[in-house]
Amino acid sequence: MDFLVQPPLVRLHWHNSGRDGRLGLAKVHHPEHVDRVVGHIRHCFATGETWEDTFPLRGKDGQYRWFLSRAIPIRDEQGRVLRWFGTNTDITDRKRTEEALRESEERLRVAQSAAKSGTWDWDVVAGSVYWSEEYYILYGLDPTTPSSYENWLATVLEEDRESADRTVREALQQRQTALNFEFRIRHPLQGVRWFASLSQLFYDSGGQPKRAIGISIDITDRKQAEEALRQSEERYRYLAESISQLVWTANAEGHNEYVNQQMCRYTGLTFEQLMGFDWQEIIHPEDLDLANQMWQEAVQSRTPFDTEYRLRRADGVYRWFIVRAIPIKDESDRIVKWFGTCTDIHEQKELAVERTRLLQEEQAAREAAGVANRIKDEFLAVVSHELRSPLNPILGWSKLLRSRQLDEQKTERALEIIERNAQMQAQLINDLLDVSRILRGKLSLDARSVNLVSTIQSAMETVRLAAEAKSIQIHTLFDPEVGHVSGDPGRLQQVVWNLLSNAVKFTPQGGRVDIRLERVEQRNGGEGEIGEIPPLLPHLFMPKSPSPTRVRAFTLIFCLMYLTISAKKMLPQPDDLADWG
Repeated sequence: MDFLVQPPLVRLHWHNSGRDGRLGLAKVHHPEHVDRVVGHIRHCFATGETWEDTFPLRGKDGQYRWFLSRAIPIRDEQGRVLRWFGTNTDITDRKRTEEALRESEERLRVAQSAAKSGTWDWDVVAGSVYWSEEYYILYGLDPTTPSSYENWLATVLEEDRESADRTVREALQQRQTALNFEFRIRHPLQGVRWFASLSQLFYDSGGQPKRAIGISIDITDRKQAEEALRQSEERYRYLAESISQLVWTANAEGHNEYVNQQMCRYTGLTFEQLMGFDWQEIIHPEDLDLANQMWQEAVQSRTPFDTEYRLRRADGVYRWFIVRAIPIKDESDRIVKWFGTCTDIHEQKELAVERTRLLQEEQAAREAAGVANRIKDEFLAVVSHELRSPLNPILGWSKLLRSRQLDEQKTERALEIIERNAQMQAQLINDLLDVSRILRGKLSLDARSVNLVSTIQSAMETVRLAAEAKSIQIHTLFDPEVGHVSGDPGRLQQVVWNLLSNAVKFTPQGGRVDIRLERVEQRNGGEGEIGEIPPLLPHLFMPKSPSPTRVRAFTLIFCLMYLTISAKKMLPQPDDLADWG
């Protein structure tokens, strides 16, 4: 069969050429379509049916283009087919448009399926409605169900039906151009489902509604997530209101979004006031700089905030709190919220301060106990020294008496010295017993007028033998203007004797001891007291080392004096004590 191409339409004029037409068709037909086309042609030639088909044909440039092929049989008077007359029309552009539309519809269908949405088109004037295939699936409708406004309304849950219908009609009456609302339907298989309707409304020149086009989206998953979030937030609020801490949340910039009632009660402010509140106003001024610094560090490093500072209560009282907050981040690791608590630790802080104070007092007590032990040891050494000192003149004069070489006058003098030192020994023992009375504040001084010259001379007689044994000369210089003083004569004599005894003891062989009595200064501290406690007195009982050879030059009587005078606030001045040994 031969064919002729005649523009502008490609016309194929078929005639019996005595050759196999398949060979010509195979040259121009696409390999994927040639068998189908040849089979269809043979069927039409055999039956005489009108021919119509679409297929791609190859042009001179080797490219295929789509054609719509139509042919009708031409018959003679007897109805026999004489020839076929047909046309091939280039429909490549239409094919491309149809393919693009098909692909677009497929993408839309896939998108609607993925988004759980279906489209609809409502001709308000005609009352006809178009529902997409996905619309039927989402609503669980039989594909044969007529698409209409009434059938859509019938799918809406009874509790929402009246509200949904009223929303649509009011939108049309008010000539709204956009309408978005939510409602529930009862799906035949899935039960209650939430939908959102988003649409555009169109009106004619007279303002009458004529068309509405929109999309229905299944938002059940979102609604369930919102409900779960609501329940979670409700549980969180119940928890936040039931605990004693001050609970708060803030946005990424640190502005309050929520506070619990404990926070309101503590600050004395309402929830609304706290939403726009500057927290720096209730932070203690001494804590503010550090609190701000640590907050900025937490924001910049995107790490939890943890510090302690004082917050002002509604009554103006500041209390210590430990303040902690953690950042809440989204999928992009950006901070969207801060969740924080303020826990009252005021009592713990006070206990810590008290514990520190007690530890310091305990340490001081231990140190004082150590000092007391050292003083006790020194005191025992002093006691030993003081108790032995009066024995020396007693033993010395006793030996002289045994030698029977003393005359009557010397014998009398020896007995006086022995008696005086024995009395002094007894006095020392009494003084030791007085220590407990001193500490209890029950020791009294026998204060009366005393001639210090006589007191010093009596003490000199006591140490004379010891001085002569070491060839020590004792020189005296008494100021006659000194006169009498008020004091306890026994204790004053004991002091002078102690001084002289130490002076003789620690003076080298053949040395000299000077005794001087003069009024250095007269000071009146007021009725009942002589003056303030001089700073030198506490050091009287420390060992004094006038030479490389360390010796103990302090006495029991100093201890007794210090305790006695301290108790009675009758203390000599530092200058008076500077040369005491």
